Amino acid sequence: GAIVTILSALGVTIAIIGLLNNHLKKHKSSFTDRGARIEQKQEPHHRKLKTKLAPYESIRTDKEPISNLRSVGDYPVVATDKPFFWWAPLSGCADASDIINKCVLSKDVDTSTREGIQEFLDKKLASDETVDMIVSPYFKEAAGVFNSDYQGRAFTFIRDPIKRELAHFHYLQKMEKTDKNYNIAVAGMALEGYVNSDYANNNWLTRHLIGKEKGVLSEENLEMAKAILREKVLVLLVDDVHEHISYRLRMYFGSSGIDMGGKWDCISKMVHDHYEDFEFPMIAKKTHEYSMLSRNNNFDLRLFHYARYLYEHQKSTISRKSDEHKQKLLLTNEQQEETTVDSVTDAPLDDSAANDVSLDEDI
Repeated sequence: GAIVTILSALGVTIAIIGLLNNHLKKHKSSFTDRGARIEQKQEPHHRKLKTKLAPYESIRTDKEPISNLRSVGDYPVVATDKPFFWWAPLSGCADASDIINKCVLSKDVDTSTREGIQEFLDKKLASDETVDMIVSPYFKEAAGVFNSDYQGRAFTFIRDPIKRELAHFHYLQKMEKTDKNYNIAVAGMALEGYVNSDYANNNWLTRHLIGKEKGVLSEENLEMAKAILREKVLVLLVDDVHEHISYRLRMYFGSSGIDMGGKWDCISKMVHDHYEDFEFPMIAKKTHEYSMLSRNNNFDLRLFHYARYLYEHQKSTISRKSDEHKQKLLLTNEQQEETTVDSVTDAPLDDSAANDVSLDEDI
């Protein structure tokens, strides 16, 4: 009887330990996308990210379709390069089609949709000189319309993911019933309900950079997203609206010699005006809603911190390369002028040419 009692007590103890184990696993404070969880890591300050650059060099970004995009550091921009505006939701304008309709010559092809991208590819419009820019939220799909002869130059506006998601929520809330994107379910939602719904974005930037819209994200996925952003995308920050966006775009793309007219001014104005006009209440960091948004966009938050570093790094690098390019052109022009003078001086005299000089000319 004593043995049975001891065994029973031992069984109960084991069962309790098992329950505690399950409870700890269930409430482990780590998350990935909706329905999945990863270990939450504290993001280092963006100033420390410089020490992390070296490992990314081993991550390949030369596979199609990413290989169709030139590297940011491959300067100067040449005439056959096509600007590619990778548009992120509520990180500038409300809709990519707004930019296409108001700022870009689109050849009646809407590249803000996958169907439009396929149509653009079928018509081989990348080589069309009248197509001056491509705008799309689909990074990898849009990269596929370029080729080795006409490569893309990607740029984007990045925003704090929490602000981006709040802006998206309030944008959907204020949408008119006549709007094509109006959704009656979202219009009546509270923020907490929206965050837990399928309408909320989940690590949008990371997923679209690597082409993984569904499934669990990993640390390797984040490293790949950082590598692509670093190598292939000119980063601009929406929150820094006082930065001269148009000037920076002109500096980067100006070396191509192609006159983009007022397109950079148009895009800059749309981003600035939308930022100024579309206001929404911010939530405190210690609130439950903020915590939920952070968990749903954990990878994007870390990518955003990295993008802030890239923004400053690219800013100084492009400025230096632009100055070097201008200096090189200046020296080339001076050498050409010297060569021209030398060739005229060393050439044999032509008497017949002398006879053509008018007496009224200044000699």
